[in-house]
Amino acid sequence: MKRIALTLFTLPALPQEHTLATEGNHFTLDGKPFQVVSGELHYARIPPEYWHARLKMARAMGLNTIATYVFWNVHEPTPGHSNFSGQYGLAAFLKAAQEEGLYVIFRAGPYACAEWEFGGFPSWLLKDPAMSHALRTNDPAFMVPAQKFITRLAQETSPLLAVHGGPILAVQVENEDGNFGNEKGYMQHMLEIFQGTGFKDALLCTVDPSKALANGSLPGILAGVNFGTGNAEPAFAKLVALRPGRFSPRPNPAPAGSRHPPWLKKGRSEVVLFDLSPAKPGTTLAGLTKPILDGSTPTYATDPERKKKEAVVAEFGPRLAAPATPRRSCPCICS
Repeated sequence: MKRIALTLFTLPALPQEHTLATEGNHFTLDGKPFQVVSGELHYARIPPEYWHARLKMARAMGLNTIATYVFWNVHEPTPGHSNFSGQYGLAAFLKAAQEEGLYVIFRAGPYACAEWEFGGFPSWLLKDPAMSHALRTNDPAFMVPAQKFITRLAQETSPLLAVHGGPILAVQVENEDGNFGNEKGYMQHMLEIFQGTGFKDALLCTVDPSKALANGSLPGILAGVNFGTGNAEPAFAKLVALRPGRFSPRPNPAPAGSRHPPWLKKGRSEVVLFDLSPAKPGTTLAGLTKPILDGSTPTYATDPERKKKEAVVAEFGPRLAAPATPRRSCPCICS
């Protein structure tokens, strides 16, 4: 009798495809109500060796999404020469976010602000004298290199859209352009550039400060408003006026709240809120009635970082234990 040896191979699971959409008064993910709870995390500001650690922290905070800007100047340091590796390995960062169980709001630019040099624009743009009046306009001096960059960026990252099994739920077109004027032709042209790339399959959106919503938003795509803490009410009022009937005039900052629309929490001091009307009373958005973490989190008394700090204070005094106050500078074109 002949014996036949069989070798079984296990194929890796295919990435699950997801679709973020708006349905009446709420976001949906794959047709089910979904609340985006997002924090800002910029890959270019973090050594790659720390990406997973920072993303784990974001997840441990209760976030299900992170938002990140794209900085054109680091990815195209000289005209036509791309850099998407190492510190600026954007695709690797996005994959790391997915590995840590996080979705991504992709703030693609071409302008970022973010207290980043020149708002993320590459300095070589300024070699063209026309840039003194062409920047962020339909002038070919700006729009031609901007379109080339967005096209290259889409080649690098659009395969990682959620609809293709990646983590990117939504893609932001430009950033706070309403702060700099009311050139709808420019914003419409920029939207068409995005729609002419692989980004066309994403949920596209704009984001502007409340004072500039009317200038920077576009009909037909999602509008977002950002504002500093303590300024929610006037910002909400502006959003209600812009998109009447689609949004509640009052925010709900409680993380377990269910009667108000999804909102994105950025860092410590800014909130981005999209134009969705309130859910019906009693509605509970998916994911908020159960713990996000699989395991328990340290309490204040058992937090190892707190104990470490107490040990430093005991040995060296409080000054060495306290973090240094970061210096703030704003060499960019920002509001």
